[in-house]
Amino acid sequence: MKKFKNVVFRDRKGQPIPFSMDGVESELNTWAVFFIFARATPTDTMENARQSRLLLEALEKQDKADIIEIEDSTHDWLKDKAGPVCARAWRDNAEPIWEFIKEGFIKPKQPKE
Repeated sequence: MKKFKNVVFRDRKGQPIPFSMDGVESELNTWAVFFIFARATPTDTMENARQSRLLLEALEKQDKADIIEIEDSTHDWLKDKAGPVCARAWRDNAEPIWEFIKEGFIKPKQPKE
């Protein structure tokens, strides 16, 4: 399982990136980014349909949670799909969001020697 902090994404000026869903204005956070990916990914293959469903199910269970957990396989799938969607959805702010998706999960603590 990969664990991600539910952080608010900021633009280059340090302002929260706005996000609107069902007419409700909010700030773009980890949960919203994952939700956008799950909904925006074409379900043209069994793998896309399966991983998109797994991601939506995880988000549904963890709505408004401080930590969002997703399966390792879902994270691998998401990393492959994230670049083009980020570029289309957030243009100038795409790279930090994509980097967060690839590497922003909470790393297990290494034992001290």
